[in-house]
Amino acid sequence: LPAATNFEFDDIGHFGLPHGFILARPKIVEPAGECWPDSQILNELGRRLGYAQYFWNDLRECLDDILRPAGMTYDDFKNIGILKGEWEYKSYEKKGFHTPSGKVEIYSQQLKDWGYEPLPSDRGLAGFSDGDSGVAEDYPLIFTSAKDPFYFHSAYRNIPSLRKASPEPIVLVHPETAHRFNIGDEDWVCIETKQGTIRQRAKLNDQIDPRVIILSYGWWFPERKDLELCGWKESNVNVLTNNDPPYEPAIGSTSLRAVPCRIYKTQGF
Repeated sequence: LPAATNFEFDDIGHFGLPHGFILARPKIVEPAGECWPDSQILNELGRRLGYAQYFWNDLRECLDDILRPAGMTYDDFKNIGILKGEWEYKSYEKKGFHTPSGKVEIYSQQLKDWGYEPLPSDRGLAGFSDGDSGVAEDYPLIFTSAKDPFYFHSAYRNIPSLRKASPEPIVLVHPETAHRFNIGDEDWVCIETKQGTIRQRAKLNDQIDPRVIILSYGWWFPERKDLELCGWKESNVNVLTNNDPPYEPAIGSTSLRAVPCRIYKTQGF
């Protein structure tokens, strides 16, 4: 550990299956020390747990196996660079959708058969029981989060050109909400939940619901060596959410959005 970076191992690049193409991503440099890519770690783990028949002898064999339906090896693919599938528009008119009925299913019979609710339903607010009278008084707002277009999750905040485009974590606040809590545009504010408190800079936006604030996620500050682990606790949305049960019953996820919160002005850091 740590795992090898994406520049240190051969890989196949894809950007979501609907795009219809894959790219060759050969390694540029050898990994440092004894670092392995994640895929090699998983492959070796499977083999050593006694399931070698389901895995490969090495990562190159895995890549060759993936490309076998295209009639090539990974070495062939590196020379080609890209593989594109044939575009077929409105394929659902011939094949239907990937559901049991072949149709768009607003009501999911499959979910019902598995014992889950077939339609979305309101299960209340994360971390609060039904009828909790303290929600509106203590945490009058709801937060969600949105991806910053300049970064890949928590990565690349050490790149100067990207930090110039998006230098600080931003929380979007409706002007009515800002007035209610005496917050001005570009003020630093605290966002607090039952789990913890972080700081982000407020930006007024009249296109969002006044009851909701929208936070930036994935923030840390690689330049702040004076802070613990480069200030990961200062503005990271994960501080505000709960990783404990109960989880979402169908897929097991934690509550990352629609979390009750409060907001108030503070100082920067």
